[in-house]
Amino acid sequence: MAQLYLRTGDVRKARRSFADLLERDDEPVDKRLMALIPFLSEEDPEDAYTLNEPGARLRTAVRPERPNDAVGVLALQAGDHEEAASRAKKALDAKPEWTRPKLLYARSLLLGGDEAKAIDYAARIVGDDPDPDPEARLELAIMYLSADRDDDALSQVNQILLEQPARTDALRLMAIINFRQENLDAAWADFQDLLSSGRHTMDALYYLARISDYRGERDRAFALYSQVTAGPNAIMSQRRASGILSERGDTSKALEHLQRFGEQHPGFAVDMIQAQGQLLASEGQYDEALEIYDRVVSYRPDSERAVAESRRGTLPAWGAPTMRSRNIAGPCAAGRTARWR
Repeated sequence: MAQLYLRTGDVRKARRSFADLLERDDEPVDKRLMALIPFLSEEDPEDAYTLNEPGARLRTAVRPERPNDAVGVLALQAGDHEEAASRAKKALDAKPEWTRPKLLYARSLLLGGDEAKAIDYAARIVGDDPDPDPEARLELAIMYLSADRDDDALSQVNQILLEQPARTDALRLMAIINFRQENLDAAWADFQDLLSSGRHTMDALYYLARISDYRGERDRAFALYSQVTAGPNAIMSQRRASGILSERGDTSKALEHLQRFGEQHPGFAVDMIQAQGQLLASEGQYDEALEIYDRVVSYRPDSERAVAESRRGTLPAWGAPTMRSRNIAGPCAAGRTARWR
């Protein structure tokens, strides 16, 4: 019920329902709170963070580090790096040896813009431990990537895979590093292995599509892009799939592709409508594009600024993405969010 209220925008009722859930039965509050995190992580980060605040104030929890860590994760997802850092410190006060809040604190430093300090902190977590937690290595590798220190990141990932060859999160990161370094044959093999594992499927499909696109294999790229139906790359993938059709001179099929995807995946419906407008504008069909932009504004009044930018001609590129247009931070961040659950 709390999740339903949250999705309908009634945060007050959602908080009341959430508080009732936390107070039920004799199970410790910290366990009930942690059990709810995966569900809250599916919602709008700011709303979920607001909803979870009452749980963190329950000081009678048997293990107080867990509620603080949980709220810290949601604060980080909502972009509140100061609160995330504060919660991480409180969790560490209760359980100094716990690695998880240390990683949360490191990521809060990174989100706060102190990249050097974040990397130094994460490096000390790894360096000071005679048997480093693979999670810490993975976090450090992601931070190295954010600083364009790909070789250092690869060193950490290789060590993880040496100790735990079956870890698909490390394989995913290695594949992304190979892609960044334009080692496309190695990246292709890594992403194929990832796809076969059944884990991180959307990332694997997206990058395989990017590689195919870069190689000029448009049919294969279109087929792969079309399968990216969820995650942070779904919109970009469907726009590019539509762009491939448009490049072949078939604008109507390109528009139909976007329309069909929006109908099959309602969560992306408005984004697909906006993509149709952008495609029409790129084809010089400005009157039709303006009609669609007006529809987008009616669905999302807060997106009027973005639409106005599109009307002025600040349109996303519909051509094949280059290796320099790589989107690394998004997929990495998405992967880490999933791993926090």
